[in-house]
Amino acid sequence: MIVIPNEVRLHYLIPSRIKDAQINQTVTNPTHRRDINFDDYAAGLFLRRFDTCFILVDARQETPTAPQVIESAFTFNPELIENIPNDNVLAVLERCANEFGVDINIGNQRGRFFQNAEITVPLERVRTHSAGF
Repeated sequence: MIVIPNEVRLHYLIPSRIKDAQINQTVTNPTHRRDINFDDYAAGLFLRRFDTCFILVDARQETPTAPQVIESAFTFNPELIENIPNDNVLAVLERCANEFGVDINIGNQRGRFFQNAEITVPLERVRTHSAGF
C-alpha cells in the first residue's frame, strides 16, 4: 500500500502536476530503484521514465508490513540526466539536488547534496544524564 500525505500532495505533486497514478506506477513498477535499509526501517528511491519526463519518488517504510509513505516526488526532463547512467538512482538524486536544490551547511561542509557527512561535537557541549550511579 502507498500513502501520499496531504503535505506531499500540496508541496510536490500539485505544483509539479504529478498525478497519484504516476506515483503509484513509479513505486510499483520503477525503471530503476535504490533501497536503503536501517534495521526494520527502509527508504526507497524510485525512478520511472514516462513519455516526456522522469519522476523520482522518495518513499519510507517503518516496518516490512507497513505502507510505503511518500516523502517527496520530483519530475524533470530526460536531458538533465543524459550524461549519467539512470540506473544509478543516487546519482540521479545528486544531479537533481545540484541543479534545483539550495546550499545548506552540515557541520563545516557546505553544499546541495551530502551522501556522507561527519559532524564533530565538542565534548564540553555533550550532556549526560546520570541515573544516580
